[in-house]
Amino acid sequence: MLLSRCLALIAVAAPMTAMYGASYSEVRERIHPGEVKLQDVQLEDIIRSPEAFQNLRVRFRCTFVENSTLFDREHTYFVPSGYANLIVYDDHADLSDPQVRANPLTGVFIAKDRVDASFVVSLKKYQLLDLIAEVKWVQDGQPLINVHHIIPVTKPEKITDTVVYHVQQANQLASEGAFALADDYYVAALNESIPDHNRAIIGLRRSRNLMTWGQFEACAVTLRQALALTDRYVNLVDQKTLASMHYLLAKAVAEIGEQAGTAESRAERFQEAIGHARMAVQLDPEEGDAYAVLGITLAGQGRYSEARRECEKAVRLRPTNAEVRWYLGRILDQEGSYEEAIEALRKAIDLTPKDHRIHKAIGAVYLHRGQKGGPKAGEDFITSLREYDIAIRLNPADPEAHYGSGQVLEAAAAANAEVQIGTARQVATVAMAMERYKNAVAADPKYLQVRRTLVNRYRADNKPDEAIVHLKAITEIDPGRLENFFDLGRYQWSLDRKADALATYEQCVIQHPKSIEALAAALHVAVEAGAVDKGLVWAQQLLTADPKHGMGTLDLARLKLASGQAKEAFKLARTAEGLLEGQAAKDQAKQVQQQAEAALAAPK
Repeated sequence: MLLSRCLALIAVAAPMTAMYGASYSEVRERIHPGEVKLQDVQLEDIIRSPEAFQNLRVRFRCTFVENSTLFDREHTYFVPSGYANLIVYDDHADLSDPQVRANPLTGVFIAKDRVDASFVVSLKKYQLLDLIAEVKWVQDGQPLINVHHIIPVTKPEKITDTVVYHVQQANQLASEGAFALADDYYVAALNESIPDHNRAIIGLRRSRNLMTWGQFEACAVTLRQALALTDRYVNLVDQKTLASMHYLLAKAVAEIGEQAGTAESRAERFQEAIGHARMAVQLDPEEGDAYAVLGITLAGQGRYSEARRECEKAVRLRPTNAEVRWYLGRILDQEGSYEEAIEALRKAIDLTPKDHRIHKAIGAVYLHRGQKGGPKAGEDFITSLREYDIAIRLNPADPEAHYGSGQVLEAAAAANAEVQIGTARQVATVAMAMERYKNAVAADPKYLQVRRTLVNRYRADNKPDEAIVHLKAITEIDPGRLENFFDLGRYQWSLDRKADALATYEQCVIQHPKSIEALAAALHVAVEAGAVDKGLVWAQQLLTADPKHGMGTLDLARLKLASGQAKEAFKLARTAEGLLEGQAAKDQAKQVQQQAEAALAAPK
């Protein structure tokens, strides 16, 4: 009887103990010290499902905001006399979002008699804390958390009001299309000393703005920096965010590949893009856009069946997304499936009629089909030009649209076909195309493809000065490519502008001081131009880097002969003969030896 009454009293007291007294984990910790297991969790998970964490000892990281006095004396035992109240956010919360800032977690308490409560008053706004605690109970869907220990994170980096302001301004400006101003604010935020998670997330946002702005190189650099942080720290960002980073980098690199100056560079970029796109779909199989990017990069490698398959996955996942249909249309165009490409792009236009990229893509399809000839070629050129003109009206700053329209006019002129200019039809001319190419340069002076096209046209029209203007611009825009300097130098030499050619090769060496190919080319031009002093300097640099360079040794022999050092010239020419391969080259070395012997035999 006595036992029954005791059990009844315990049963009545248990709910009150759960709400107003020690928790199960607290009691167990007091009875069996060290036995309560600590579980590392994310605060956002506690907020999402607080009941799942009741009576569990957990550790989570959070961002402290302020001390407060939000107590419910009527329904909880958390009262000002016994507890301090902390206002916090999840450490990954997007504080640049006003709605997020308006909803902090307010139900965090620590008993004033705990040792760690003594330094609550010294905590700073946005300081990172690790809290060891438990969910005491859930009130109106919100956790009330009892803190046992506060462990300040020792890293000096933290979010500040300045960073929040910069990111909020950047987000607003980006949404309004003020991409350059938005980027300034993103950069200002990244220049602050901030936690690595925030640096990665702000980097992702900046890269999205750069992508929309068309700054693909800067976008790729920013994403590589963000991904380097995720490589260094496990679980720095969640899996979906990591997938987004890889997807966006794949997209940026693919765009860079589209504009690459050489087949090798293009292939290299596409291979990199494929790797990031595959990683994105592996991390998040529902990331439809990543399948589309994977498809277009595979198409860039000529793997059309794989490309089409991947892009069709994207369409199934995103049936109302115009961009994935834009990718599919481009793949079908590259494959030569023009009818299907037009159908895919028409559906994309129905979804987003004012996307200039889609009008540009369908213009390209009609151009490519028109270039194949046939009875509809003339109408294809007319339709192609109309679509490119729509793209230009929607985005006058897009150089590709101006360039594409020039390609249409040039193809139509070659076929002696008519095009629609305004309300009238007239036979297309190369002059019309040249105007479009010039518009493309005006839209983007660094657009290499159109400059190369202009070089070819001006050379064909025997306008060397105009061609040289663009060849020089190409070396300034892309100084990292040796062949750009060689193209300019060879053309100047062919025009008998030897001093200009020598100056071009000199610039090449300045840009590429350790390049054997650059030094050898410059040295040879110096020999041919009679520039002995310059040649001797380049010969020394070349042969220091590559002592067994046969042609460099022979060119040095020629310079020595030209400067009256016949004996040394003879020795160098003989050495060159042993180094050179091919009979023609060896014969040149022998000829220099004979000239040196003749000079030595001549009367003093």
